[in-house]
Amino acid sequence: NMLGLGNSIVSGVALEAGSIITGVSGLQTWYKFKTDAAVAQWSDQSGNDNHAAQSTADDQPSYNSSTGAFGFDISTEFDITALNLDARTLIFAVDFTVEKSSGDTKWHRLMSTAGNSTGVIQAYLPGDYFYSGGNTATLVSIAASGTVTNGAKVLLTYTQTTQAHSGVLKVRKNGTQIATATVSTADGNGVYDRLGMINNRGFEGNMYEVAIFDEVLSSDDLTAVENEIMSRTGIS
Repeated sequence: NMLGLGNSIVSGVALEAGSIITGVSGLQTWYKFKTDAAVAQWSDQSGNDNHAAQSTADDQPSYNSSTGAFGFDISTEFDITALNLDARTLIFAVDFTVEKSSGDTKWHRLMSTAGNSTGVIQAYLPGDYFYSGGNTATLVSIAASGTVTNGAKVLLTYTQTTQAHSGVLKVRKNGTQIATATVSTADGNGVYDRLGMINNRGFEGNMYEVAIFDEVLSSDDLTAVENEIMSRTGIS
């Protein structure tokens, strides 16, 4: 349920006045649009201090102060190892700068586990398939009714009813459901430790905002969160 919040400070982080996100039940991590001007850390605004960090300069996503986006390619990622995210609702405001359309390197891994495919949230561009799961032999594929265009800013929302990617998996684009699948076999452990991925399957594009919850949000809460993020990041 949503709570009304004014100005407040939790764990040393000043929360945004007027935002409904910090009052929605289950919020684990909130990497907010135009939060940081440094590339070593994307500060968590949830009050939980779940910051995304990268201490290795060569591996750091680039920050564009004009657009407010962190730019990723296959040689950059943020480390979120310490978070142990039990993610059920994952919301990404992104755009894709490279169209990966062939072979084993066509995936854009938005969130992943380092070194392997256990625990993956990813999209395939030209964008009519979305995936969540473990290794490539058993990935869950969803044929979407709406596609993602290369270079276009988009809000992608993934909801999954269990941590291990079994149960019902849904994908939403700009606040509208475009795909759903029932997964009968647990696939991956549902623990994510990277934003992006240093790998030829890594995400190539820009991240504007990310919000992660440990429960599937109610329809009203999900719509309110999506609308707020789309308004702030200029997604229509």
